[in-house]
Amino acid sequence: MNSALERLLGLRVEDVMNREVAALSKDSTMAEAAKLLVGQAVSGAPVVDQQGHCVGVLTATDFLRYDMPGRHPDPQAGVSATKGREGAGACCAVDATVADWMARTVQTVRGNDSILSAARLMCGSHIHRLFVTDEERKPIGVVSTLDLVSAMVQAFEE
Repeated sequence: MNSALERLLGLRVEDVMNREVAALSKDSTMAEAAKLLVGQAVSGAPVVDQQGHCVGVLTATDFLRYDMPGRHPDPQAGVSATKGREGAGACCAVDATVADWMARTVQTVRGNDSILSAARLMCGSHIHRLFVTDEERKPIGVVSTLDLVSAMVQAFEE
């Protein structure tokens, strides 16, 4: 068991992350975002600006808010609560963009961070994925809770 713990403590985010990142443009429509997420079989993606810098995250939870009558965009998004809506019960506005509904607070890690620090950040923030960014804050990977559990199982089975 001691060797399993040593293996786990030696692992870095880059050792367990998924290097295929399906990023969304902040100017994409919510319909385009839904197609990308479903097509990639993921429940969340980083949102990037024109330079490719990570500026937000859009998750399945954001789609739940988007699809509910009377719900409003993320208050941190800085947009009107009625933008793109026709009356109090309207939902699923055709012109709604990812920027309207994304969360602007994004928790990120670097590839050389330990998986323990990534796990602590996930637990402390109550999130299920972290985007791995380079020095320019461009997404280069994603690490999920399942990636961390998988690393634990593998370490204990070796």
